[in-house]
Amino acid sequence: MNAKFDSEIRQRYLAVDTANVADVLDTLGLTNQGLAAEFAAVSGTRLAGWAYTIAGRMQYYEGGGDPMKMEACNGIGPDEISVWSGNGEGICYFGELIAVGMKEQGSVGGTRRRRCARCPVVERT
Repeated sequence: MNAKFDSEIRQRYLAVDTANVADVLDTLGLTNQGLAAEFAAVSGTRLAGWAYTIAGRMQYYEGGGDPMKMEACNGIGPDEISVWSGNGEGICYFGELIAVGMKEQGSVGGTRRRRCARCPVVERT
């Protein structure tokens, strides 16, 4: 696939209701493809894009910023949604600066614990 094709597919998904997408995927035998029930939209009305997954863990870091997190975030591209996983509870995996940086690289939304990004976001409730 190429960037133009990816973008066109994403735009088409934005125009389709989630229930219809889920029904088609179920018919194709691709069950359990949606977000878990404990996730809910906190901003935006639609979210569609290619998943860019980032896994992390809680660890002490000396110094300003987190170079490993920033390196991971630098890989996100146009029409992608950041999907974060980790073992932290009650924390935000990234803040406003990283969110703005990902958006400038073309990210169209994400999953996270707190809203910072001014783009569609879903989070665990």
